[in-house]
Amino acid sequence: MKITKKSQIIKFYKDGLDINTIIEKGFNKKYVKQVLRNFEASNKKTNVNDIKKLAEILEELQKKCDKLNINVNISISVNSCNPDSISNNIPLLNPVTAFRDMGEAKLRAQLKLFKLEQLINIVKVYTPDLNGRIYRQKDINVVIEYIVERASKLSKMGQVFRTTSTHE
Repeated sequence: MKITKKSQIIKFYKDGLDINTIIEKGFNKKYVKQVLRNFEASNKKTNVNDIKKLAEILEELQKKCDKLNINVNISISVNSCNPDSISNNIPLLNPVTAFRDMGEAKLRAQLKLFKLEQLINIVKVYTPDLNGRIYRQKDINVVIEYIVERASKLSKMGQVFRTTSTHE
């Protein structure tokens, strides 16, 4: 097994050394903090099955011991599972394939059916703006124009490799 810097840092941390001591051993401070942050984050993730097993063990202990009284209250809340947030996060139209299939005019007509927030979501997924200016735009027509322009450029990329079926 190959010993990496990351595995050495994690081993030192598990052995009880603090960050400053690990850095004194010759590791970069920024890298040590990053590795330990990722290590701690991965250790904090708990599996639901592990929680269920723990609850079963606690129930068995309580049944076996007369003087042991255990009250466990576990509540789980998930904020991102309501239907409204799901529909807002999933773009409904791929403008590049729509431009290829329908053409510019029909793509514009389809894009006018969306709200500004949905259009910006489409931009983020399919036609990203490297400058980030379009994400702050408040005018729907400007965003639609950007999407159509980028979709036309992206639809032509790799056209040499696409095969078209011709029916005579």
